Amino acid sequence: MRLIKTPLILFLILSKTTFGFSSEIIKTESVEINTPVTEVLSGEQLEELSEDNSFSPDFEFEDLTCDQASKSKCDRIKKEARFTVGQKFSDKNLRNAKIRIQLLGLFKDVNLKLKKGSQKGKVIVAVETSDRSPIYTITGIQAGVRNQYEESGLGGNTDFTVGHRDVFGLGKNLSLSARGIGGTKSGDVGSVLLRYSDPNFLGSRKWFYNLELFSSQNREGNYSSDDYVGSLEIGRRYGNFSYWTLGYAKGYSRINNDYDEAGYTKEGTLLIGYGYNTQDDLYFPTSGTRINLKLAPTLSLEKSNSLSSYNYIVDGNFDWRTTSRLDDKLFITWFWESRGNQFEQDDFINSGLGFELGYQKVRNRTGSDITDLRYYIAPSITGFSNNGFGDDQTNTSLNMGVKLRSKEFGLVRLGAFWSHE
Repeated sequence: MRLIKTPLILFLILSKTTFGFSSEIIKTESVEINTPVTEVLSGEQLEELSEDNSFSPDFEFEDLTCDQASKSKCDRIKKEARFTVGQKFSDKNLRNAKIRIQLLGLFKDVNLKLKKGSQKGKVIVAVETSDRSPIYTITGIQAGVRNQYEESGLGGNTDFTVGHRDVFGLGKNLSLSARGIGGTKSGDVGSVLLRYSDPNFLGSRKWFYNLELFSSQNREGNYSSDDYVGSLEIGRRYGNFSYWTLGYAKGYSRINNDYDEAGYTKEGTLLIGYGYNTQDDLYFPTSGTRINLKLAPTLSLEKSNSLSSYNYIVDGNFDWRTTSRLDDKLFITWFWESRGNQFEQDDFINSGLGFELGYQKVRNRTGSDITDLRYYIAPSITGFSNNGFGDDQTNTSLNMGVKLRSKEFGLVRLGAFWSHE
């Protein structure tokens, strides 16, 4: 097993096309961004702003106020709103600000209202929020069937994550994740990931960083490996929803098998990434596009049987998803994913071209334990070469199930998975 295939992704080795029953529980992860800003900008607010009750493009930003939010959270709101004194307003500016504030994950609800400023033509943006618990948990279960080379086997895995999204009251995120995997035709894998994220590096609105420590154990027949990796990525936001990242990962892997002496691999990896995300919700998107691109040039030292060799490869991943609304309850997401070393919690598969059709039975319900409920079905197809030996393969997969957001248990995703290779 190459170390770079596993280090930065706790769930990659667990969500390959082998398995497929997915359950993920995320405490207090509701992000309600479906209320259009244009509704907030109508009625009495506009009557206070102009005589003809219209949203004039000549309105200028004067100040932003936070209702009920603490000073530290208000500072983060101002950074994500990205308004400057004297800035001309538009509906797009406000809509984008609303999305960015909600995607902080610190609030259950976010509303933006305009109030009359100190002079004619000047406006104050009043941000109304309701806090949510910063502590969240993720619990996952997967089970499914894989047919490979005319052999079928059952498999499953479990995972658990506990995290805090507002460490020190400054919006820092700290999480610990663990996962186990096993099957009738596969080996056993156990993984642990510790992650710390600072969305505002040194107080900056544009700069952020992620620190990860990863460990995994793989046991399959007479083969075993123990992998350890540490990585640091620094990123910079630009535009409304884009960012670049640059980082470095250092890994060590120890390998044993029945036909070779114990060996090890040491790797150093450069991480270069680009991201873009306008989806209005991480788990229940109704519109928007998400793109993740990462290149991972790797130089490794492999030693076995007293022989040493240096190897250079360029690994990485590509993830594209775009969601559209078919009607008020039906949504379709087209995706193209090819992953080599990225950890993603919200995806059903890690490689393939296909679509996900979702039926949202319940959306943003209040006064009930289940606030969101969506059924899904996601067929996909993947083509690849078998280790460069000319044996091309095609993998067809099918995911289906239900995901829901519960006030008591958080986000839950349950589904069945089948694949044929």
